[in-house]
Amino acid sequence: MKLKIINLEPFKGELDILYPAVIESPKVPLTETIHDIGFNTTFGNAHDIYMKDLWLSFSAITLDENFKFLFQYDFSIITLQFLLSGNSLTEIIQDSEPFTYFANQHNILYYSNYEAQHEHTPSDNIQLVRIHVNPVLFLKLLPENELFDSFRQAILKGNPGKISSANLPLTPGMLAILHDIKNIQSTGYYRRWMIEAKVIELLMLQFEQYELYSLSENCQSRKSLRKKDVEIMEHAREIIMNNIQSPCSLIDLAHMVGTNEFHLKKTFKEVYGTTVFGYLLQQRMEEARKLLLSGEMNINQIALHLGYKNANHFSSAFKKHYGFSPSELRRNV
Repeated sequence: MKLKIINLEPFKGELDILYPAVIESPKVPLTETIHDIGFNTTFGNAHDIYMKDLWLSFSAITLDENFKFLFQYDFSIITLQFLLSGNSLTEIIQDSEPFTYFANQHNILYYSNYEAQHEHTPSDNIQLVRIHVNPVLFLKLLPENELFDSFRQAILKGNPGKISSANLPLTPGMLAILHDIKNIQSTGYYRRWMIEAKVIELLMLQFEQYELYSLSENCQSRKSLRKKDVEIMEHAREIIMNNIQSPCSLIDLAHMVGTNEFHLKKTFKEVYGTTVFGYLLQQRMEEARKLLLSGEMNINQIALHLGYKNANHFSSAFKKHYGFSPSELRRNV
């Protein structure tokens, strides 16, 4: 099993990646590598985890100019692809139409002895997570639902493709799982089992979201979204993330990104699957969960950090969101 990566721009180069024996053997817990990326105008790091039926890759990269590379697979693999941050990523699988990811989007892809070209646009902070799954395991987990039949048949016939014609928005639940996977402290077999459980949980969230979007009007409206609309919503999301402590009003946010309040509310929900204030709440609660688990601040400090004037209001919002209070989570750490 070998993957060849060929750099097309801005320089030439090739890299062969051989899957270690661990990906085919349940007897070895896992293999893990962390390496720096540094050449010309590209630098960052990549964290790869190999285990039975799974290969996880967490990349954090800064690019000063367009970067193109070609993946050549001599095997079949399912890839859960998540672009957490950074400018757009465009992908072409063999001779199919190109499709573009923007920050906070994901999809599920199938490759089979095919080529896939990726193009990243310049960005200070590209965070890309790719979780490769053995197709045999994936098919066991794929729901017996007619919505998934076309993707199932593509896999069985060896035809590359993607599960959803439109990339879907990353949810706070998905982001939390990705964060948890990267920060699992267990070792050996326990680490392998915990990662596998988290990947399956993540996959179930993707399946569930795809099913909901397929049955809603949002699925059709997302297909017709213009690239400019998505970029405007990404700008709005960045403003929200940079002002979690003191968020601006919808009218002010709309003016800041060059649109009106109605268009902002409608398009933001189509792109991210929730309202502006719903997204803000989700981000606040996820940040609160991380801070509670880290022990860096007490509950009053976290409430103030997230823009709550009253710790009781923060605790009530946290319990409504997660089903347990901040103090209950802190006691169980």
